[in-house]
Amino acid sequence: MSAYVVSDKTINTIIAGLITANENGYFGPLDLFYRNYNENLKFKKENAEQIGNMLLDLNIFSVEQRYKRGDSMTKNRDLFVYDEKTPTPDMYHFIKALSCYLYQSCEGLARDTKLFNDLYDMRNRIAYVILNKSERYMDAPGWE
Repeated sequence: MSAYVVSDKTINTIIAGLITANENGYFGPLDLFYRNYNENLKFKKENAEQIGNMLLDLNIFSVEQRYKRGDSMTKNRDLFVYDEKTPTPDMYHFIKALSCYLYQSCEGLARDTKLFNDLYDMRNRIAYVILNKSERYMDAPGWE
């Protein structure tokens, strides 16, 4: 398995999805997530770059864990800049981008971080929402 730093497009898609989910209440209250990091860090456009940098830092940390590179990548990276022209992803694109991100951010100690685990739980909740809204799930035999 190889590990790499995900593209800005992937991080932009995740942020756009988080902002949309927050604005529309798709995935329930996100207050617990906020309290764990920064009471003022809401999934809003004005915080997009701060969230993007948190995501990028974790992803880089994971790659460094995989390749035993210390913190050389973190020191030399540019700050993340959110692209406000990023289209709002549907739930499928959002979960795919988040799944890609999590796969590339799970090496070594990175998978033990609170941020990784909260995003992992969020991804699972999103998958459950998608499943529950699917026609095949609705048509499946009921609980017995």
